[in-house]
Amino acid sequence: MPLTEHYFCIHHLGGNMELHLRRSLTPDEWPKFRDQFWKVYRAVSPDDFESKWQQLTAHYPSVQQYLDDELYPCRRQWAWAYTSHQYTCGIRTNSRVEGENRVNKAIGGPKKSLKQLFDGLNERTDGQTVQEMTKSRDSSRRQHPTSIESIFPGPLSLVRQYAGPFALKTCYEQMELSMFYRVETVLRPEGVDNWLEYALQISPVVEFNWQNSEEMCTMNTFQNDEAHISTIFLLRLITGRGLTVLHLFRVIHIGTQALHMVAILADGNYSLKFNMGLIRPQWYQNKSLDLKTVPAVVAREAQAIRPDIALPAMSQAPLITPNPLHSSAHQTPAAPPPTQTVAARTVYHEANSVLRSLTNGVQTQEQLDDLLQDLGELG
Repeated sequence: MPLTEHYFCIHHLGGNMELHLRRSLTPDEWPKFRDQFWKVYRAVSPDDFESKWQQLTAHYPSVQQYLDDELYPCRRQWAWAYTSHQYTCGIRTNSRVEGENRVNKAIGGPKKSLKQLFDGLNERTDGQTVQEMTKSRDSSRRQHPTSIESIFPGPLSLVRQYAGPFALKTCYEQMELSMFYRVETVLRPEGVDNWLEYALQISPVVEFNWQNSEEMCTMNTFQNDEAHISTIFLLRLITGRGLTVLHLFRVIHIGTQALHMVAILADGNYSLKFNMGLIRPQWYQNKSLDLKTVPAVVAREAQAIRPDIALPAMSQAPLITPNPLHSSAHQTPAAPPPTQTVAARTVYHEANSVLRSLTNGVQTQEQLDDLLQDLGELG
């Protein structure tokens, strides 16, 4: 298919590397080389990859020719820096395809007709899905005895009304996981023209490691919260698509301190409200659902909002799509009036964001006293 991206199976990548390179290294060198190679694989940006690749080939000259001739030219088809931001459903090996082929051959066989093969495949598919769908339906249609119901009544109400059981079960699980994160607003200092310039000044390159033998898994389950691409590379991807960053947030896991960056784009394609457009239409109860008739909600709005009553244009969030980077441009939503009341939590976080930038250079008691004096004079 001409429009399909071609990526390499990392299981075969590792197998080919062992087949061709292990004999060129000593027994002591091989495990060290293998660990170093996967560190190169996990480079968080193309620049980081290039730097680590040069170090690897310089340190192991006996295998440099194979690496440079066979693996480097196709790096965009296997290295994390090039594949992690592409939509692959987490698939990184072809093990599932090969497994399905073996099963299909067993179901079919040389003496089976096409009709018998078709019926056999359908029977197997039905058997695989019925148990999971029953579990999802039972889970999605009941009120869960946790605080999630009281924290996210708005999104849960919309999903229960318009989406199927699988979407509701997935949303609920993600809501539970979201409780372990805190969010900080990133502010650009005066004199810095754009976010990329700011990121170049403050963003170090931080490596991440496999977890729980992750390198042996056929799929990326997205459970390694430390896996990432660099902030600088993320911003370059955004600006390279002609998009503009309006706001930047740090999202930090409370337990592990794993850091993520969330960019809010200036084209109005993102909203901090929950919108059914975040869920792919294939999971809707009604596949022809008109999203314009479904209002966006914040966590606690569902108790007061009726979907059959049109909201004022200013309070409506723009429609959200599952993949904003590939969607058409949206108009920037109208700014709220300056006299609009803001929540105490908003005041708290905005004030703390400003204070954080003022306290970055404070290291001595004298500097702290000067800062407090300046703040006192403002009052």
